[in-house]
Amino acid sequence: CHSMFDGNQEAEGLGWNYAGRGFLIMGGVFLSTALLSLAQKDAGCDDLEPGEECNGRTHGIRPSSLLTLIGSVSMFVATAIMPIAGAIVDHTDYRRAVLISSDLILLLINFAQASLSEDTWFFVAMLQLVGPLFYLCGNVVLFAYIPEITDDSVLQTKYNTNFEACRAICMIFSLVSAVILARVFPGIGESGTLKYEVGSARVAQVWVSTLGLVAFLVSFWKMKPRVALSDVPQGKSLFTTSFYKIGNTLTTVWRHHPTLFWFSVSIILIESVGSSFLTIVITYMVDFLGFNSSQVAINFLIILLGIIAGNKTLPLLTRKLGLLQTLKLSTLGVISLTLFTAIVVRGPDQGQIMYPLSFVMGYMKGSSNPNLRLIFLQIMPRGQESEMLGFYFFCSMGFSWGPPLLFTAINEAGFRTNYGFATMS
Repeated sequence: CHSMFDGNQEAEGLGWNYAGRGFLIMGGVFLSTALLSLAQKDAGCDDLEPGEECNGRTHGIRPSSLLTLIGSVSMFVATAIMPIAGAIVDHTDYRRAVLISSDLILLLINFAQASLSEDTWFFVAMLQLVGPLFYLCGNVVLFAYIPEITDDSVLQTKYNTNFEACRAICMIFSLVSAVILARVFPGIGESGTLKYEVGSARVAQVWVSTLGLVAFLVSFWKMKPRVALSDVPQGKSLFTTSFYKIGNTLTTVWRHHPTLFWFSVSIILIESVGSSFLTIVITYMVDFLGFNSSQVAINFLIILLGIIAGNKTLPLLTRKLGLLQTLKLSTLGVISLTLFTAIVVRGPDQGQIMYPLSFVMGYMKGSSNPNLRLIFLQIMPRGQESEMLGFYFFCSMGFSWGPPLLFTAINEAGFRTNYGFATMS
């Protein structure tokens, strides 16, 4: 990541932190696939043909609802905690300490998830409830650093794009290397078996957690401490001030910046789907298409290649079309492609169609995600960067519980997961 940030130490630190988070996300590909397979076995569906519907239940829910229900609950709780983390960042000198502590706890959780087995799978699933809380606390800190790394809008565009590219490159490396390690590691079993799913998940968790530890340590070294941006307002406490601030910011944006308000609504809709993309897509691939961990990994590798292609062509697209027009086209592309996939791909026999569709979907996401932040930075009021970036982060992550909750409701009502997949459009 060094050459991507022109020697800017803190931009490099942010890039390394993005990389570390990317490593851990890729561990979730293997872990989530194994958890779904173990939940299906617990529900008595382990002898079904690939893609055949499982009507059994485990712990009161359909196995295909496991990941999305966990994701919805954890993201809802995280939404309540995020403003408190934001208050610590804004009103204390502990910004860097919050980043270090949340990242290290996140690593411990990921190392603990390497204990996955037929006996411990539900415990590991419950750890999935806790991990996103610390992941998002770290994200709050990262967003506070972003507007301070440079005042140059051109460099901001470059750095924000490269954060995504750096993370995607590291995700590809961890994904490919984890697949290779699972293939050569002794005693894991044959590909496509439950033993292999669990074994590859355990190997991947140890590997990506080790990579994440290295990336986070480099990040901590390059990112400098910050003093409090302001004191806690009189009459408010550290635990309530951010909730008041979000309410006041929302009122200000609604009354005085209508363009920013409606753009924030689009951020909520787009980012809430993007944040739950991994969980919903893995559930769809495993439950509806009958993919094993290797097939899921290949699809995510293709998606990541598409994201990198989208990131790299974004500057050219924005010069030709502008930021807003590029965002409109890429978002429309994601919507159309999601609906097309849900309608056209009818089962495991058509699973091969997912590979080219995955690249196109990754490309659209790679050319849209950085644009949201860049447009917001351009239209937000000057002199209120910290407040507005906190509001952006709340809009982008505060409603991420919605799509997986809707998916779960549709699934529990008896509809197949392709209908739930279509709701991402």
